[in-house]
Amino acid sequence: MLGIDKQGKLSELKKKLEEAINSGKVRSPITAAIRDVLAAINYGDHILLDSSLNALFGGLTSAARDIIRVGLAKSEATKKALLHAWRDFVDGHAYEDFDDLKDLFETFIDESIAEMTTTQRDIVLMLEKADYHVENAQQLEDGIRSMRKFRENILKEWPASGKNPSPINREAVDEARKAIAAGYKGLSKDQLVWGRALAHV
Repeated sequence: MLGIDKQGKLSELKKKLEEAINSGKVRSPITAAIRDVLAAINYGDHILLDSSLNALFGGLTSAARDIIRVGLAKSEATKKALLHAWRDFVDGHAYEDFDDLKDLFETFIDESIAEMTTTQRDIVLMLEKADYHVENAQQLEDGIRSMRKFRENILKEWPASGKNPSPINREAVDEARKAIAAGYKGLSKDQLVWGRALAHV
């Protein structure tokens, strides 16, 4: 498994696992699994090591599934909040300078895409390389694609700036920011916990 019969691979694996433990950002069940792997490495017991690695990657796969589920829920909440803000502050309103609002929309969308892409790159692909499949990995891919399409459609419909735009409505920008952020309030406190890579695995 993973070429762990080679001493160099074992040393590299041990170093990475110790860094994960020392970071203090790994959840308790995963921490216990990592300690079992480290103990197996120290004992030089390859049978125990294979068993411990299976348990560790199984736990990581389960955690990845939950991270994806929460990430997709946040992505959908972002879309709904942005559509609400679009109706309230942009679509059909008298012309003014909407550039600040456009930047705000792009920021929320890009952050959502970045979070899902990081999960895909740093967790899902890592597990796939170790021959562990995350059952909702395709849903994550679809979610990333959907959010990119959503971004494209929003910007396509965005009002063009004129030569003499009205003064920027700062109050509308602030209200829109609050409305978009409120899109996350439909999630539970636990669902709001979001980490990059394996920070919260």
